[in-house]
Amino acid sequence: MLCLVISGWLSCLSANGADILLTGAEDSPGVQSFIQALRALRPGDHVRFQPLANLPSPGELAGDIRLILLDLPSLDWRLQDAQGPATLVLRISRLQAQQHLGESLPPYLSLLWSDPPLDRQLRLTRILLPQVKRVGVLYDRHSEFLLKELRRAAHPLGLEVVTERWDNIHDSRPLQALLNSSDVLLGLDDSDLYNPKLQKTCY
Repeated sequence: MLCLVISGWLSCLSANGADILLTGAEDSPGVQSFIQALRALRPGDHVRFQPLANLPSPGELAGDIRLILLDLPSLDWRLQDAQGPATLVLRISRLQAQQHLGESLPPYLSLLWSDPPLDRQLRLTRILLPQVKRVGVLYDRHSEFLLKELRRAAHPLGLEVVTERWDNIHDSRPLQALLNSSDVLLGLDDSDLYNPKLQKTCY
């Protein structure tokens, strides 16, 4: 599915025969497997991987290259130079995009989200749990910016968003308060809150 999405992006930019460069901080068997799948899907293109450490600055790359970034270090490298080829960033969350890009998206970047849109998550909640009225959300200083969008999406669905700020995951009181005041817990894609340490705190 990921290869199909990338193929669609590439088709919007060029016909077959494109030079497709994937880069990331590290190579791995998973990366190589993905490249092989993309080559099979795009046999007329030249698909290759180069480690980030081996690349020049983005502005020194040929303008007709189609650049695909596999991780956040490669995104930081790309942001150093406004010049360079059209670039696709794979599987980036909205929180990561906020941290690395702020409110503006450079015109040379396209983002493939790793987390589903908040309105879709709420609609799914409504379908699976039609009795739910209050949706509980934990947040911290990194994910707080998502609350406005979440409340805007919840209103037409007749849902109330109940929130608790959680800056210290070793203190379970915000979590317990939220569980007591909401019908369901909706987890934001925030690794500071949802990680193995959180599971230990919950139990």
